[in-house]
Amino acid sequence: YHRYNVFVLNNGFLILLILSAVLTSLFLLSKNSLLMWFRVSETTFSYANIYGTIYTAGTFFALISGGMNSFLIAQGFSGLGMATVVIGAVLNILLDPLFIFVLHMGVTGAAIATVISQIISCLFVLGCLFSKRMPVRLDCTELSSAHHHAYGRHHPGKPADSQLQYGKGDVQRIKKAILYITGLCVSFCILITVVTWAASPVYVRLFTEDPEILHRSVTYIKRFTFMIIPLAIQYPLVDETTALGKVKLALFCSAFRKFIFLAGLIFLPALFTADAAFFSEPVADVVSATIPSQLDPVIM
Repeated sequence: YHRYNVFVLNNGFLILLILSAVLTSLFLLSKNSLLMWFRVSETTFSYANIYGTIYTAGTFFALISGGMNSFLIAQGFSGLGMATVVIGAVLNILLDPLFIFVLHMGVTGAAIATVISQIISCLFVLGCLFSKRMPVRLDCTELSSAHHHAYGRHHPGKPADSQLQYGKGDVQRIKKAILYITGLCVSFCILITVVTWAASPVYVRLFTEDPEILHRSVTYIKRFTFMIIPLAIQYPLVDETTALGKVKLALFCSAFRKFIFLAGLIFLPALFTADAAFFSEPVADVVSATIPSQLDPVIM
């Protein structure tokens, strides 16, 4: 099945390239309309436009990085997968104050710092996948369906689910691992929530001393993040569902959360006030956390 795995990796990369280019182009072409749709004021439009343009241009690299990172984890290199995320996050944290305060680039600097971080993460992932140490390496010279056809002729069927020995066939072992991982995720999210709530006033003061903006910003940050803890349940279960080959189920769970979030962004401000948009994230977090646990193939 090695050639089949190479086919999946190469063509997965090709599809990501196409989708990333299409989505980036669509956002760049429609950003002005989107900003007006979200009722950005004349005062903040220039800042939002600059940040949105630069940030959207970097979305291409963010999508490639996030998508291809799964192929590292799937090959057993979870440490490299974690390094991809950490490198981008740490680099962004370091570059933000450099561009904003030292180089006095303001909003533009913040956007550039984010894009640079995304590019570095993307290069790191691709460098790893091109490396000879990878059991299944990325090969851009074989972005075709030829090997898939050859695989289909010589290997008429994939092994049935019953033949796949996940966790050495020990279901209880898998359940125990899921519980440990979920527990770690919940503990981490509790820690991050406490830090966010405690440090948000300090963080906001880095950008403004206006008491009204300070109060509103801290309120919005707390409102946006106060249901992150339930989200810690969704992510490990979706990853586990993917690892067990239930890709359609995992895709549904991930897409469902984004649908709830988007619906909240549209309907909550329309039904209440513009401030209600910040409730879309906690609502999506709570609702989406209940879905994987109900549909999960191992938990059931």
